[in-house]
Amino acid sequence: MADSECPDGIPDALFQALAMSETVGVAVCDRDFRYLAWNRFMERMTGLSAPSVLGRNALEIHPHLRDERLEPVLRRVLGGESVCLPDRRYHVPGVRSGWIWVQYVPHRAADGSIAGVIGLVHEVPPRTAEERADVLREMADSAWNGGGRIVSAQLVIPVAEARVGPRELRWSRPVRRPLRRVHPSGEDGAPPRAAGERPRGALHDPLTGLANRRGFMDRLEGELDRARRGDGEFAVLCLDLDRFKILNDSLGHPAGDRLLAAVAGRLRGCAGEAGTVARLGGDEFAVLLPSVSVQAAVRATESIHRALTEPVVLEGYEVFASASIGIAPGPGCAGGAEALMRGADAAMYRAKAAGPGGWAVYEQGMHTRALARLRLETDLRRALDQGRISVHYQPIVHLASGRITGMEALARWRHPERGWVPPAEFIACAEETGLILRLGRHVLDTACAQLGAWSAVLPAAGELSVSVNVSVRQFAQAELADQVKMALERGGVAPGRLRLEITESVLMDAGGDAPAVLGRLRSLGAATWMDDFGTGFSSLSALHRLPMDGVKVDRSFLAEDEARGAPVLAAIAGLARGLGLQTVAEGVETPAQLDRVRALGCDHAQGYLISPALDAEAMLALLAQDRRW
Repeated sequence: MADSECPDGIPDALFQALAMSETVGVAVCDRDFRYLAWNRFMERMTGLSAPSVLGRNALEIHPHLRDERLEPVLRRVLGGESVCLPDRRYHVPGVRSGWIWVQYVPHRAADGSIAGVIGLVHEVPPRTAEERADVLREMADSAWNGGGRIVSAQLVIPVAEARVGPRELRWSRPVRRPLRRVHPSGEDGAPPRAAGERPRGALHDPLTGLANRRGFMDRLEGELDRARRGDGEFAVLCLDLDRFKILNDSLGHPAGDRLLAAVAGRLRGCAGEAGTVARLGGDEFAVLLPSVSVQAAVRATESIHRALTEPVVLEGYEVFASASIGIAPGPGCAGGAEALMRGADAAMYRAKAAGPGGWAVYEQGMHTRALARLRLETDLRRALDQGRISVHYQPIVHLASGRITGMEALARWRHPERGWVPPAEFIACAEETGLILRLGRHVLDTACAQLGAWSAVLPAAGELSVSVNVSVRQFAQAELADQVKMALERGGVAPGRLRLEITESVLMDAGGDAPAVLGRLRSLGAATWMDDFGTGFSSLSALHRLPMDGVKVDRSFLAEDEARGAPVLAAIAGLARGLGLQTVAEGVETPAQLDRVRALGCDHAQGYLISPALDAEAMLALLAQDRRW
C-alpha cells in the first residue's frame, strides 16, 4: 500500500496510518473491483505484496470469492450498504492460518459519490479449543505437504502448543477438549492422502462443519455421473434464510453464527445419512438428496420448513427461522452441476418473491426470468449512476379547504428501450439488491431540493409539505437521521415540511429499535407517518406504542364496496382523531369516493381523481392554478 497512491476521498495522514497498520487489514477497490490500496497487514496475512495486486481485479486474484458469492455482497456495498461477514477461517499454505472478521464499507470520493469498496480485516483469536486444534492441524498439514518434518503437535495444559519444524507456536488460553495427535502419516493416524487429494478443511465450512461449495460440487458431480449411468433421480435444494441480515444486525454476529449452526444441524437431520448438506456462504445452504423423485424432494422441503419453525434462543430472545427454498430435479436440468445449481437458485428466488417461507420447483423459463432480473438490476444500477431516475409528485388535498397542501414524492424510471418501467417492478429489484439505499437517498434529496425551488418561485408553495417513503433497509441504517438532516439543509426546507412515510412491516422488522429511530427523526422536526395503515396485524398496537404524526389509510378500504369499507374508514378516522393524528385516504379515484372520505372525517385525500403523479414542471403548473376539490 506504501507503493500505491492515496485513493480519492481518504486524507493523506489517515492513508499513511492505514498503510503502515500491522493490526488492521485495509484493501481498497474501485467500482470494477480493481485494487487501489493494499496495506502492510494484508501483505503479511496473504503473502501477496502490494505491487503484485494493485490494479488487478480482486475476483481474479482470489477466485474462491466467487464460490463464496461475495460479488453480490460487494455490489450491495457499491449501492451504499455496509456489510459485516461472520467470523471465518483462512489458511494460506506456508504463510498463515487463523480467524478473521471482515467488514466492507463504501469508499466515498471527495464529492460524496461511491468510488469503490473498502475492506477492513480484523484478526480474531480462535474462540474454542476445537477451533484452536484445527488451526494446529492445518499448520501441520501445510508443513507436511511442503516437505517439512512434523516434530509434534500436542496439548499442554494450560496452553495449546505445537512444534512445526524449528518453530514453536503457543496459545496461552486454557483448552478444555483434547487435541488429537497429528501424525506424519496423516491426520489422527489415518493413511496419508493420495497425491493431489485436498485436506478436509478445503472442502468444509469451518463455522457449521458442513460441506462448503467446493465439497458440495464434488458430491454433485458424483451424483450426476451415477444418474447418467441410469441409477435414478435426485434433487438439489438451494435455501436462503429469510431476513437473516436484520437478525444479524440487531442481535450481533455471534448470535447470527449460532443461528447458522442451529440451522445446519436441523438440515442434517432432514437430509438423513444419504443426503449432503452444505453451507454455500453467508446464509445460503444447499442440500443434495440422492435417489428421490420430485414429489419426495417436495416432502423433504416441507420437512425442512417444519424443522425450522422450532425456535432458537439467542441472546434471551426466541428466534424463529424460515427459508425460501428452490428445488432442481436431477439429472433433468441439462448442462451439468453448475446448471443444476443455477436452476435451484432461480427457483429459490422465485419462492422468495412470493414471500418468506416458501418453495418452488425449477421449471423451464425460470432461468430466463432470472437473467431478465439480472438485466433489470444492471440497467437500474446504470440508471442510478447516470441520473436517469426521475422523481414525480402526486398531490395531496386538504379536505376541509379543498386545496393542495402537500404531495408524495415517487421514483419513476423511463428505460431507453422499454419505456416507463412499472415502479413495483424496479423498486422490488432495488429492495432485493440493496440499490434501494441509493434510490431512497436520491428521492429524499431530490424532493427536498425541489420543494425549496418551488418555494422560491411560487409564494404559496412555501406552506407545502412533501412525503417521502422510507424502506426497510433505509430504516435500519444508522445514518438515516443524518441523511434526512443533510437533505433538508441542502434544500433550504424547514424540517416540519417533510413527512417520512414508513409501513408497518418496516416498523415490525425494526423491532425494539423502531421507537428510537422514529424519535431521532422527529427530534429533527420531521413528521413520521404510518403508511398503508390497516393492512397489518398490529397497526393499532403500533400506533399506541410508536411516536407518529399521522396515518395513510390503505386504498383497499376504498376499493371495497361502501357497505364494508365505510365503517372501517370511519373507525380509523375516529381512532386517529382520538390519538391526535392526521389521516390521508389513499386511492381516491371517483367523485363519490371523495365525498365519502370527506363525510367520514378523513383529513386529506390522494388519488387519480385529484391527479396522477406529475413531473416537477407539471406539478408546478398545477400548483399555480390554485384549484379546489
